[in-house]
Amino acid sequence: MKAKAKLLLGVPVALLFAFAPQQNAYFTGRVVNGSFQDKPVKGVTVVLQGYRQGQDDAQLVFETKTGDRGFFRFDGLKTGDELAYYPQVTYGNVRYTGALLPAGSDSLALVRIFEATESDSAILTSMNHVLFKPGTGLVQVREVYQLGNRGLLTFVGSTEPGKTGVSLVFPLPERADAVSVGGELMSCCTIIKDGKVSDTMEFKPGIKQAVVNYELPSDGDQVVFSRQVMLDTELMDFYLPRSLSIVQVKILEPGGHEREITPTMEPFDIRGTSYQRFALDQIDEGSVVTMVLAGVPGAPADLRIFGAGAVLLLLAIAFYAFRRLRPVPVATVPTAASDAGSLQERRTQLIQHLLHLDDRFENGELPKEKYMLYREQMLQQVEEIDRLLGN
Repeated sequence: MKAKAKLLLGVPVALLFAFAPQQNAYFTGRVVNGSFQDKPVKGVTVVLQGYRQGQDDAQLVFETKTGDRGFFRFDGLKTGDELAYYPQVTYGNVRYTGALLPAGSDSLALVRIFEATESDSAILTSMNHVLFKPGTGLVQVREVYQLGNRGLLTFVGSTEPGKTGVSLVFPLPERADAVSVGGELMSCCTIIKDGKVSDTMEFKPGIKQAVVNYELPSDGDQVVFSRQVMLDTELMDFYLPRSLSIVQVKILEPGGHEREITPTMEPFDIRGTSYQRFALDQIDEGSVVTMVLAGVPGAPADLRIFGAGAVLLLLAIAFYAFRRLRPVPVATVPTAASDAGSLQERRTQLIQHLLHLDDRFENGELPKEKYMLYREQMLQQVEEIDRLLGN
């Protein structure tokens, strides 16, 4: 989704358009290089994009260059009518964006760019949640990944001439069918082929959420889930309804050693529906996790069971990943440090807003463009608060 890169939120969304209309407003910001301790970047082109009523306005696009200390300024801008602006810088074929702000705001929109790398050494999976739902002759699976780029470089994957770069690969189990993607995996920018989902979007420093849905056919009353782990994974946990049981769990490690796991199940409720959960810690890249489930077929299923309730649960669990990722912040210029209690309270509020936002999107109450914009803005605020709290 190259047309919608990450945006920051300098002020709460509800206040974005609370400024009185002006005829000659301004917009200011600064470009720094996060790979070199936020060194100011001189002479780069900054494009200012107008954003009105939930979408880019093609009539409001302006361009300038940064000065000696990386600052830029646009004058003579219009305001009002739910109109705001955000700056964009293309560096190393990657687009970076700054805060969405109304013209005339005193806030400074920081655009942090990064050098590129083809190495995935700083990439890991903090959490991988796997949710199962039985249907007639199959099991529907939803995997939610919380990924982190802990480095100071944008991971671009393969950059061979004439080939599309692939930054992340999500292996699928054998016989996986009806594959779809969600979260920050965009259908326009993913390739589903040869038993895997390949993401062609770059991975900037920070965090990323990916969702992969698919179906596994059953043999009799059993289904085999067997999948390679794409990256070092700190936590992989599984959620099973009571109608399913686990016959066997094995991990084949990259060196060839295979070990069988006796899962410790714990009860878990999702909006009144009882599930069983068990977790695997610290799984090495290249390992193959195999699990045999029994209890299929069950009642006919519908992927809508992975709607608001299940998504909210997985997102709520996944936010624990923020404390473990320690992402590089991509935020506006921070103000004076706030009281830790106030920051934590604000963080909790943001998470609640995010869950509500996802709920509204799953229910079809928000268009995709506005959903992605607001979601990315709030995630940026969570990252900045985590940085201030030292999480």
